[in-house]
Amino acid sequence: MKHKTRALSIAVAGLLGMGAAQAYDIAEIDNGLLVPRAIHNGAADTTAVGLLWSCEFDVDTDGGTVYWTFFDVNSEHVTDGQIPMTQNDRYAFVWANESGVGLEGMEGYLVFVADSDNDGALTVDDQSCLSGEAFHVTTADNDVAFVPTWPLSFGGFNDGAGVSDLTAMTRTTVTTGFAMATDGEPLFLMYSIGGGDTTEIVLWSADPIDGSHTVNIFDDEENRKSVNLELPNEELNVVDPSAIVGLPATFVNGFLQFFVPNINDEDGDGGNGMVSYSVIHSPAFGARQTIINPHID
Repeated sequence: MKHKTRALSIAVAGLLGMGAAQAYDIAEIDNGLLVPRAIHNGAADTTAVGLLWSCEFDVDTDGGTVYWTFFDVNSEHVTDGQIPMTQNDRYAFVWANESGVGLEGMEGYLVFVADSDNDGALTVDDQSCLSGEAFHVTTADNDVAFVPTWPLSFGGFNDGAGVSDLTAMTRTTVTTGFAMATDGEPLFLMYSIGGGDTTEIVLWSADPIDGSHTVNIFDDEENRKSVNLELPNEELNVVDPSAIVGLPATFVNGFLQFFVPNINDEDGDGGNGMVSYSVIHSPAFGARQTIINPHID
């Protein structure tokens, strides 16, 4: 069946139709939280995260400590910190305020971990206490864009070994994302670049995926073409679909079909974990809209 749609209907369909197909486990309380993209250019242009501390109902706890680390696009540790929280607590984490000097314009991602027994480590004794939501605020445009977040389970930290020192997380600390797409599964990377629309496709991976990947791209009338998706960074990549070499001029709305690379499982972590979302800025909306890109598991 042919689909003749405008940019507006593509975006609306993406926002409303991703439920069962995407099979992501999001908005769950767990041991940790991934914010797959974080950046700021001062307080007027920044990522903000609302953290929630609420442990299991049968756990007697007065609270604990949230440890956070900011990694760059290649998962190199940049800076970290910690936040004391109590049971049923909320904390507004504004990246422009927490980052420290010199990080304006640096793109990366944030990992938060709940230390429920306050021993500075993540062990099997720590409870699942943490969740949160994130946004990117641009006051000059009177705009707030939703940034999807994903839970991180104990088994995904150092292949289930936990973290011995939460002040020294490294590029290999998060080894698997159980709530994510994994090896060989297709991700559908939505885009709209017609009628003045622009799109940023965000991809985050637990394992390195840098390089050139041959993918199929489809327009909104089921036409297909093969192109190369260039991912220069190991873990976090932001793609402008309008800059893809070989993209037909008529392919203004559609998606790229990207199969999660089969990462060598030499470390025994069960494979890669990937997440993706697209941020579309459309004159029809007058604001940025976020689509969580679906996958088939």
